[in-house]
Amino acid sequence: MGRTNEEQRLKGEIGAKNFHAAQLREVLAEIAKFRRQAGETGKRRRQKKLTATVDRLESRAGDLRACVLPWGADLEKRIREEMKISEDEVREFQKRYEKELAEYRQAHAEAKAKIEEHQVVAHSWRHASEEERKRLREIEGAAAKAQAKAQAKEEKEKKEAEKVAQEIDSEARDKAFFNLELKRIAVEQVAFKK
Repeated sequence: MGRTNEEQRLKGEIGAKNFHAAQLREVLAEIAKFRRQAGETGKRRRQKKLTATVDRLESRAGDLRACVLPWGADLEKRIREEMKISEDEVREFQKRYEKELAEYRQAHAEAKAKIEEHQVVAHSWRHASEEERKRLREIEGAAAKAQAKAQAKEEKEKKEAEKVAQEIDSEARDKAFFNLELKRIAVEQVAFKK
């Protein structure tokens, strides 16, 4: 599974949108500061300069709003789609893992049964004829192969279990990140409108 190209693109665009949103917040703070100063000053000339600065900053704020608001709406839609796809991928991955785990458990049980059979047969090894000893060696070899296969499968399953845990952790972090961004976008959509 891992990070998809779309997730990487989304995170890059979220960073860029957040950069522009931060600029917009700074411009809005400056507008408020200059308006306050213009209202507090009694000098016409200074008030005229401050008003011109406010007009220039409002133009800049309008440009930033025109960039940030539609971009946020687009990102919100794409994040919701990606979160749905991501959840479907996790469910599919978990189902596949559960199936592989069931297969492993069955193989492990079969290997254990062959080993037990081998132990029972090995007890009568001393009193066996040459033909029986040959058969016992075959059983012993098959049991050893089954044991080795079961151990290899167990190691593989342990590694897969670690990967699944890491992937689920990664998906949880991504989901938390995207949920936080959806909340931020909702706040921006309200706060940045005129």
